[in-house]
Amino acid sequence: MRLRLTLRRISKVCNLPINYQSYIAANIYRLIEESSPAYAAFLHNEGYKEKNKRFKHFTFGQLQIPKKLREIERDRILVKADKISLEVSFLATKASENFITGVFQKQTITITDKYAHNEFAIDKIEMIKVAFEEETVILRTLSPLVIGSQGKQETNSTYLSPLDNNYETIFLSNLQSKYQSYVTQISPSTPASNGVTPKFEFLKFNHDKPKLVTIKPKQNIKFKGYLFDFRLTAPIEMIKVGFFGGFGRGCSYGMGMTKLIEKVTSN
Repeated sequence: MRLRLTLRRISKVCNLPINYQSYIAANIYRLIEESSPAYAAFLHNEGYKEKNKRFKHFTFGQLQIPKKLREIERDRILVKADKISLEVSFLATKASENFITGVFQKQTITITDKYAHNEFAIDKIEMIKVAFEEETVILRTLSPLVIGSQGKQETNSTYLSPLDNNYETIFLSNLQSKYQSYVTQISPSTPASNGVTPKFEFLKFNHDKPKLVTIKPKQNIKFKGYLFDFRLTAPIEMIKVGFFGGFGRGCSYGMGMTKLIEKVTSN
């Protein structure tokens, strides 16, 4: 499921860190924990497992702030808008949709660091309906999509451009692992492939340079991802796993969120 949250600025002065993603992630965990400590503990400590990998199956986009009502100064964003928006996305069963919507009702989002305390009230929650009917779709990234070969430590990871020869292989392997982790726990009877061979095709960049997002400054943990359009062929249920839970790495920190821009009808 996908939700659009309208955030009303409470703070008179709104001065956000440009790398705000870890603060948004912390707020999501906090709100889930207030509604269901058991589910929050599951996401934080275990997640959905596939062999030695763990996935959270949620992501979020970049804060939507009108260009005329924001200023970027070095590593800060000065927000003059009274209201901004944020899209959050969860790979959720139909039965859990009301719970997830309730997590955000009448709540606040706070982004506080040593420079500023910023507080927003969640004024409105809208469900964004997306239907998948074809096994080939064209998607556009709304936040950096991160693909790479992981070292023993996050700081040793190598991040790839979608033009890299190994990108498709790693992208699809990651997606298939996420799919398997979800269906094994939620719906083990779901068929794995339906005879469709997954394929990834890069189409075009929407930003000429990679985006570098700092998640944990003290540990020097950063994600490098790209904004681009791509064509994906896969079983519909596998497409949903990536679309709602995020593609690639770092999704619970707001990486790998996409929007559907075209459905490709099979002949």
